[in-house]
Amino acid sequence: EHGRLRQPHYIAEGQPHYIAEGQPHYIAEGQQQGIAEEMRGLERWLLEKGKSKNTVANYLRILRSIYREVAGEDDDPEEDILELCAVGNQPTRGVNGKGLELIPELEGLRLEAKGDLDWGRDLFLMSFYAGGMPIGTLATLRRVAPGVYVYGDDGKKALVACKQLERLLQKYGGEGSRYALPILERAGRGTASSKVEYAGKVAARALAEVGTRIGVPWLSMKNARSLAAAAQQQSSKAKVKRQKSRGKKLR
Repeated sequence: EHGRLRQPHYIAEGQPHYIAEGQPHYIAEGQQQGIAEEMRGLERWLLEKGKSKNTVANYLRILRSIYREVAGEDDDPEEDILELCAVGNQPTRGVNGKGLELIPELEGLRLEAKGDLDWGRDLFLMSFYAGGMPIGTLATLRRVAPGVYVYGDDGKKALVACKQLERLLQKYGGEGSRYALPILERAGRGTASSKVEYAGKVAARALAEVGTRIGVPWLSMKNARSLAAAAQQQSSKAKVKRQKSRGKKLR
């Protein structure tokens, strides 16, 4: 009743399981299983239903966030309810088998300065370094202090840029420009949404050609978001390891 998901069996007797009738049951009636085993069962079921590994991993991460919010102070920071879920703990292979090594490959490409290919590549990298931020949101970035930007229609959300993102944004920020990127202030008529759409189309064409050069012909802005998620996942795992290491030293 008070939301403790740590109970051995959060599905009450007589209630339907998340596994449909006729499907194999990974949670037997009355079996005392921990939350990690139940998450593994859910993962296997979703994969068998045809969901992609990235989709399943996203669902499980959402469930983990809800679990931690509900558990509150009772949550053990060293316990990961997805420890048995391979897709929740393995690094994402982003594009055509390439993972985060794709980022230095893109940065190392020699392209015509501020040409369409350079612009598309830079938008991809900016999205990655901004945590997977889409073009429509990147377009609203406004610099308020060195390395600090606000974004959104109301400008109430803040972003502290890493040095790589700050370098890219400074490359396009002009004197007297309201925004960090020349998307919404592009010359010509049109609404903000049409200008963002145009920038997206230019980037898509550019990324297709850039991707071909490095063996990733289907490169797109969507890949920047998946790689950003993989980087955040690696960072979280490293943080947990450091916390465990400090805990052992204290003992």
